[in-house]
Amino acid sequence: MKKTKQRNSNYSISKTEYLFLKKIEEERLIIFTPKEIMHILTWKSSKIHNILQQLKNKKIITNIKRNTYTITETINEYLFQIAVESISPSYISFWSALSYYGFTTQQPNTIQVVTPKQYNTIDVNNHKIIPTKFKKERFFGYQKISHFTIAEKEKAIIDSLAYPEKAGGFKEVIKCLKNSWNELDKKTFIDYLFKFKSTTLNARVGYILEELNLKSIKTQLPSTYIKLNTEKSIHKKNVENFLYKNKRNKKWHIIINDNLKTE
Repeated sequence: MKKTKQRNSNYSISKTEYLFLKKIEEERLIIFTPKEIMHILTWKSSKIHNILQQLKNKKIITNIKRNTYTITETINEYLFQIAVESISPSYISFWSALSYYGFTTQQPNTIQVVTPKQYNTIDVNNHKIIPTKFKKERFFGYQKISHFTIAEKEKAIIDSLAYPEKAGGFKEVIKCLKNSWNELDKKTFIDYLFKFKSTTLNARVGYILEELNLKSIKTQLPSTYIKLNTEKSIHKKNVENFLYKNKRNKKWHIIINDNLKTE
């Protein structure tokens, strides 16, 4: 294999390590575990673990999490695939997905995924893979592109509107909504909004769409007034002043604590 020969010339590796790396390339494994390697090579467990440790010490492979590895030089190329395979099931969303689709010019330095399970943040060679746990009912609206799963355009926007702090902040999400609107399937967008089952999200999105002259929707609203920008906190002692200074939209039950202007 071309890559293996090149790697063999760049590093001082043994014949056994060479065969190990060559087999990984032949099997096209982006991430791998000792158990998978044992099945493929039929080598003893002790031999596999020794080779893994040697290759790790030489920084030829990188330990993603417990008993899970990848080839170091391929991390940047396969980062999305590494993310969804190391946190499974999952799909790329929030700012990572918005950047992938070109809805933002920002390049986030983290990979954000949505998963119905509990996972910790994973550090991979100066990259952070950050999982967000969703209820199973909200784990939908994704597709497979190349070798990784990613939120559909409509769901990436919905997820980001629900958690703007995970997509660059309120103003950045509004900007992405404007940039993406002509590319979105409007029916799918509204279907996904209602399927998310959040009256507070419905109210915010309904207000935003109306104010931006994008679309008018009818939906169930929360019983109390909610903030437009959830990132702006309210201290209890300032609640009365806050409500006095900020307008309230009766139609959508929204406290207008921010505007929709973006640079």
